[in-house]
Amino acid sequence: MLSVALCTYNGEKYIEEQIRSILEQTVPVDEIVVCDDGSTDNTVAIVARLADVSTVPIRLHRNDAGLGVVGNFKKATALCQGDIVFYSDQDDRWHLDKVAEVTDYFKYHPDCSVVFTDALIINSEGEYKEKYGNLFQMTFQKEEQRMFHAGMELESFLARNHATGATMAVKRNFLEEAHPFQLCTKNILHDYALALRATELGVLGVIHKPLIDYRRHDRGQTIFEIPEAGKASKWYTYYDHIRELWPNCDTTEIQTLLTANHAQERINYIATRNKHLHNYMAALLIPFSMKTYRRMYGGRWLSAMRYDIVQCIRYSWLRLTHKLPEK
Repeated sequence: MLSVALCTYNGEKYIEEQIRSILEQTVPVDEIVVCDDGSTDNTVAIVARLADVSTVPIRLHRNDAGLGVVGNFKKATALCQGDIVFYSDQDDRWHLDKVAEVTDYFKYHPDCSVVFTDALIINSEGEYKEKYGNLFQMTFQKEEQRMFHAGMELESFLARNHATGATMAVKRNFLEEAHPFQLCTKNILHDYALALRATELGVLGVIHKPLIDYRRHDRGQTIFEIPEAGKASKWYTYYDHIRELWPNCDTTEIQTLLTANHAQERINYIATRNKHLHNYMAALLIPFSMKTYRRMYGGRWLSAMRYDIVQCIRYSWLRLTHKLPEK
């Protein structure tokens, strides 16, 4: 059974187009669960009208109180009954073969529990222009992809999130057994939590083909400007994920383990530049990665490099004093 978790909030302008793109899939879904977070426009009326004529069940739930983006997606996920849950924003547009491509990926990669895809960037009018490029050009650049496919998924994702929720699909058993939403914090949204937990367990997959049109405009619940293709987006500049995952009295066991794994992966990655250099001197090699840092972090490369140097020293000290859990 295939479910779609679609969250809405004052989305009357685009919601019908999005739902119709889901209903027109070459491989049909079995249900669409719409969770509305207190819309004051015609969003609910539009969804109800579509539900009356749809051959695919559209189940509408209205929250008693506003839950916010993360809370709303948690609620929609809990209401879904499918073995696979597709996440959907209210203002995008699915390509006709999205469901087919994702289900085929799960079929041929049975060990994968979560998958994310690329997307085409469109503007508020639904237009795609070459200068907008694809989502991965901003959120999952070539160096990060090389790290991911070289077995350094955790290293790649602890730098920043590459998995946009609107492109993701997840298996029900993963949600029930891995409890990914425990990782949600102020700056770690549902999609990043899903990706982090899947990465830590080695069950995250990626489809490099764009399978949705990802709309950027000034009324979205997550907003960023449309930059030129290939330029770093400012969308992620407010994140400080590594600092937030640093072990302290408030972190969960999973977060502590993620941080320990990241420490080891960082040491391994830097140490590969000189096989004979002792692991505890890895921080000294980071400045030789200047080109990589500029590519990954744009204008923030220097602060990111400084932070990694400090973290390498701190990680090394913790490992020497046996304060980090075993990998």
